[in-house]
Amino acid sequence: MKIQLLSDTHSNLDKFKPHKEADLIVHAGDFTSRLDGISQIIKFTDICKRHEKPYVLVLGNHDYYSNTIEDTFKQLDNYGINYLKIGKEFKFQGWTFIGDTLFTEFNLPNYNNDFLLDNAHYYLSDFRFIKYNYSSVCKKSIYFMKKFVHSYLNI
Repeated sequence: MKIQLLSDTHSNLDKFKPHKEADLIVHAGDFTSRLDGISQIIKFTDICKRHEKPYVLVLGNHDYYSNTIEDTFKQLDNYGINYLKIGKEFKFQGWTFIGDTLFTEFNLPNYNNDFLLDNAHYYLSDFRFIKYNYSSVCKKSIYFMKKFVHSYLNI
């Protein structure tokens, strides 16, 4: 199987063209760095459909900036978009694709990880823009997402 992989297009899909030999197009996230995430995802899927290319995508951290995590998934489902998240896989030509947005877990060896997490609220845009359960991402939600990802992947 030939996979065409791209990521971090950040609202710049104008030059993207599916390769004629690609069996599957995979976008690994960060369709945007602004508040137009869903429209950029739809633009990507429309390009793939126009070229009759199957696709699957995983969301990057910037793709949650314009909506809550839950509402983003609802929109993708409503549009019938092939995407990966915990508990949602994609099957293609006998292969099963799994994936999810991997947020940092602030678990670095030899560092004060609580200090890193506490200060991240001031320095990382994710904490200002990404909403989980309709409130800002915080230490508790990062821990929950980490635990859920690890249990899903059996690590």
